[in-house]
Amino acid sequence: NFPLDLASVEAPVVNG
Repeated sequence: NFPLDLASVEAPVVNG
């Protein structure tokens, strides 16, 4: 959830 990404809201810090 580091980057305010749409995916970050549904999945854990994936784009970290």
